[in-house]
Amino acid sequence: MEMIAEWSRLSDPTPRVFDYWRETKKELGQMINADPDQVGFAYNTSHGLSLAAAGIDFRKGDEIILSDVEFPANTYPWTNLRAKGVEVKFIRSTDRHFDIDIFEKAITKKTKLFSVSYIQFFNGYRNDIQKLGEICKERNIFYIVDGIQGMGNVPIDVQECHIDLLASGAHKWLLSPVGCGFFYLNENPKIEVKQGFAGWFGVDWKEDWTNLIRHDLKPRKSVERLSLSAIPYLQMYAMRNSVKLINSIGVDRIYEHNLSLLDKLIDYLETSKYYKMASSTEIQHRSSIFSFTCPDPKGLYKFLVNKKIIPSLREGLIRISADFYNHPEQIDFLCQALDEYSRSAE
Repeated sequence: MEMIAEWSRLSDPTPRVFDYWRETKKELGQMINADPDQVGFAYNTSHGLSLAAAGIDFRKGDEIILSDVEFPANTYPWTNLRAKGVEVKFIRSTDRHFDIDIFEKAITKKTKLFSVSYIQFFNGYRNDIQKLGEICKERNIFYIVDGIQGMGNVPIDVQECHIDLLASGAHKWLLSPVGCGFFYLNENPKIEVKQGFAGWFGVDWKEDWTNLIRHDLKPRKSVERLSLSAIPYLQMYAMRNSVKLINSIGVDRIYEHNLSLLDKLIDYLETSKYYKMASSTEIQHRSSIFSFTCPDPKGLYKFLVNKKIIPSLREGLIRISADFYNHPEQIDFLCQALDEYSRSAE
C-alpha cells in the first residue's frame, strides 16, 4: 500500500498542486494576519462575497446596509437577495466619501449585514475599517470588507478590524491573472456561513485520489467547505508567486513608497488653478489611489493615453494608481503632461 501511495504522488500532479495552494494560503494569511485555514480561493471579489450571500440564512425583513458609492461587485450580490424579501439600504455618502456617522444612524434592529470597500474605487478614499468593525462587533452585525483596491498596497489586519469576511480578486494590486482571488472567513463569524454552493473539494478526501466513488463524505470544517472544486491552476500558481513577491518587499514599505509618489502629484495639483483634487489628503484616508478632475476629463484622459500615461477614467475623475514598480521620474513626467494640457486648454 505504501508503494502504491508513493507511486500516486509521483505520477499524479494533484498532490503538488495542493502543496502550492497551501503555500499561497500561508502567504495570503501573512498579508492580512489570518490563519491559512481561514483563507479560501475565489475567482474574483463577487465570488467571495456571493459565498456569504448564498450561505447565510437570510429571512424576510432582514436588512443589509451598503454605501451609495460602492463598486457594483459589492452591490449586486446583495441586491439579488431582495427576491427573498431582504431589505437592501443604500446610505448616502458625504462629498462622495463614506460617512460613519450616517452609517451608525442607519443601523436598526433588523440590520444583519454590512459590506463596505476598504478603498473606494474611484477616489481612493480609505475607509476606517477598524472603527467600522468595532461598531459591527458591538451591534452584532456581520461585517464584510471588499479588499480589492487595498490588497498588496495598503496594510490590513483582519483580526484588529473584527472582519467576518474579506473578499478580493487578485488581478489588480496583487498582480495576478484575471480569474483568481481569495476570501477570508473568520473562524467564529457572527453568523454561520453554510454551503450555499457545494463542490467535491468541499469535503475531506484526505488527499487520497485513488478512491473517489464515495458520496457520503461530510463538508470540511475549514473554509474549504465553501470550495467550488477545481480552480484555474495556472492563475493560482501565478498568484502564489506575486503574493510572495509583495510579501518579500513588505506591504508597509509599498504603502509608504506609493504615498511619497502621490505626494509629488499632490504638490503639483495644489499649485494648479485648472485641476481640482477629488481624493482626501487626510493621512488616515489616503491610499495608493489619487483622483482629480478638470473641465474636460475625457479630453485629458485621451491626451494622457497618447502620452503613454495610462490612468483610469472613473465617475468623471482621472484616477492615478501608484505602485512599488513606479518611480519619481514617472510622476514628474505626468505633472509635465498635466501642465502642458492645462496651458493648451486655457
